[in-house]
Amino acid sequence: MELKIIHTADWHLDYDPVRLAKAENSLKQLVEYCKKETVNGIIIAGDIWDRLQPFGGRSAVSLCFDYLSQLSSLVGFIFIDAGNSSHDPDGSVVKLNNYRPNIWAFEYNVALLVDLKGYSYIDLCQQPDLGQADSPSLLIYGFPYPTKARLMGQGSIDENNVNLVEQFEKLLGYYGMISDRHPDTPKITVYHGNVAGSKLSKGQTIAGQEIIIPPNLLELTGANYYALGHIHMPQQIKWNMSYSGSLYNKDFGETEQKYFNSVKITCGVLDGEGRETFPMEIERIAFVSSRPMLTIEAEFRGGKFIYENHIPANAEVKFRYSVAENERELVTADILKELRKSFNEDVKIEANVIPIQREARSINMAKCKTLQDEIVEYGKVIKNEATRGILEKAQFLLENYNAE
Repeated sequence: MELKIIHTADWHLDYDPVRLAKAENSLKQLVEYCKKETVNGIIIAGDIWDRLQPFGGRSAVSLCFDYLSQLSSLVGFIFIDAGNSSHDPDGSVVKLNNYRPNIWAFEYNVALLVDLKGYSYIDLCQQPDLGQADSPSLLIYGFPYPTKARLMGQGSIDENNVNLVEQFEKLLGYYGMISDRHPDTPKITVYHGNVAGSKLSKGQTIAGQEIIIPPNLLELTGANYYALGHIHMPQQIKWNMSYSGSLYNKDFGETEQKYFNSVKITCGVLDGEGRETFPMEIERIAFVSSRPMLTIEAEFRGGKFIYENHIPANAEVKFRYSVAENERELVTADILKELRKSFNEDVKIEANVIPIQREARSINMAKCKTLQDEIVEYGKVIKNEATRGILEKAQFLLENYNAE
C-alpha cells in the first residue's frame, strides 16, 4: 500500500487584496494537483491566517472556506495545526474543525490514529489506546506553536524559561511511547516552530525569546516524516524533516522559490528482522505563480541609475534609490518610465533625497564687523547675492532693536 501526503504550511491568508490574490494562485495549483493525483491527506503545519480576519467582504475567511471545501472533496483528510498566536489567534483555527467531516483542525497537542478506509480518527491522548487498528492506519502527531502558557501553565517567567524545553522533551517522549505501541503504523509529526539549524529569509523576522528545538528532540516521537511550519524558506533539516515553506512570497526579502512537499510512504516493506520500514519518496513541487520579492538599492548619479542588475525575470521589485537634492529634478517622468520598462509594471519606486550639506559660516564671515558684511558674505556661501533692499531691511531691524 502507498500513501501520498501533501505537506504545506504558512498560508498567511489575509484580507490584503495583493496577498489574497497571491495565496489564491497557489491554492488553485494545489486543487489542480489533487485532481490529477490520488492524495490521501493534506497537512497544513500552522499559520493558516496572517492575522485576525473580519467577517464580510473584506476578509480571507470566505476564500479559506472555499478552497478547503474544494480540497476536502479531492483528498481523504485535511489536518491543520495551529501556528503562532500572532497569526492564528486563539479560536481562529478550531473554527475550521469539521467544517467538512474530513477537515480536522487543532489548537492543542494531539495524537490521531487515522483510519485510512473511512477517514475517521481517534485521539490517543484523550481516548483509550485500543491497540492496532483492523484497517490500514496512519498516526499524526500535532504540535502547535509551543508557548509557555500551553506547556507550563501558571508560573513565573524565570521558572518557565528554565523548564520550557525540559517539559517539551517530556511531552515528545510520551508520543514516542505511543509510537512504540504501534510499530506497524506509519507516523508523521507535525510541528509549527523553530528547529535548530533552520535558515530565515531576509524578509522574515522572528519574535524574540521563542523556543528553539533541536532536531533530535522531535525525533523522540519516532515518526517517519516530520512536517514543519513557521520558517518561510523551504529547506530540509534532515532528509525526512522539512519546512515546506510558505504558500507565497509574503514580504520583500523573500526571494526564494516557494514549494509544497509531496510525501509518498510505502507500507508493507519489511527489514531483515520482519519489521516495517516505511520507505519514503519526498518531492518538492514548485508553486509556479509565486514571485520572489526583493529590494534593489540604487543611486542616481550622472543622469542615470546605478545598481546591480541581477534580478529574476518575474520578481516583484521595490526599487529604492538615493539622489542628491540638487539632482532631484533630473529624475524626470521619462527616466522613471524607462526604469519601469526594466521591471514588471507593479515595481514600487521610492526616492531617498539627500540634502545638500551647506556650510553655514565661512572664514570671511568670522572676520566681518557689521551685520551687513555678514549678510553679504552669507550670500556668497549660499550663492544668492544680498540685494540692497535686504541690506536696508537688516539695518532698519538692527536700529529698531537697539533702540528698544
